[in-house]
Amino acid sequence: MSDKDIPRSNDSEADSGFDRRNVLKTLGAGAAATAFGLGNAAAKTQGGLSESDIPWDFTEIEGGRKKGLLKRLSQTSEYDQLLDIVAEKGGELTETSEAARLEANGKTREVVSVAVDSDSEGELFVNIGRDLSEGVSVANVTEKFYADDGILQKKVVYDVLSDADLSTATTDNVAIESTSFGATKKVVEVEDEIRTAIDNAKDRIEGESGDQITTQGVCGECKWAAVLICQNGCGLAGGLACGILGITAIGGVACTTLVSVTCSLAAYYGCSETGVGEAACEEVGLC
Repeated sequence: MSDKDIPRSNDSEADSGFDRRNVLKTLGAGAAATAFGLGNAAAKTQGGLSESDIPWDFTEIEGGRKKGLLKRLSQTSEYDQLLDIVAEKGGELTETSEAARLEANGKTREVVSVAVDSDSEGELFVNIGRDLSEGVSVANVTEKFYADDGILQKKVVYDVLSDADLSTATTDNVAIESTSFGATKKVVEVEDEIRTAIDNAKDRIEGESGDQITTQGVCGECKWAAVLICQNGCGLAGGLACGILGITAIGGVACTTLVSVTCSLAAYYGCSETGVGEAACEEVGLC
């Protein structure tokens, strides 16, 4: 199946990036006044860290470079599979896309997220990316559902790169199954976990001055990720933030929850609040 087989809607925001109103879906109630000021809120962020302190290099890819990256990735068999899933769900690819690049831990990953127009009650995106030394490393269609106050309720991921292990497929909040169109379907229920983590993290921030930040192991990478998410990821839709963070120790359900918790806390306290990243990482179990 080729890209031409999928109908495309006429999106008036074709080159302007994602509709930034969708950013509020990751921030929660009451975020409107602060959401759009998070891009470069302060020179120093969580626990005194700034992006310049992090041994990773994040870049948002725009313009011709973004179009070129998507064109290259659209020529892969994995992209064809994603188009099949979009067609199966009755969706249409839009011209709205966003892309980013992360250099971390000796790897470089580039990911493009393309919005899909569909009748789904959730938000639908095609995510495809590559590790420069290994080829296609991200290939999924992600569907996100939100509560009325903007908190993420669940995420459904159709992944063409992973095989379902049905013997260990179901946990309390994650269900995995094979599909008839060759993808692994993962349904992740996260609302209760996110709400609890946000409440606990607020108590932690308001009740403590914050300890000296640790930058070792998974905990350290989580705090670096929280800085990048707060400064950049709250404006990245689809599965882009977690897609590029897949080359670090942050991934899977933990990344989904970390993004939601960090951005919700940032809506209340701002990116400059000492302890936001630390509290978020502790509440998602990575510190």
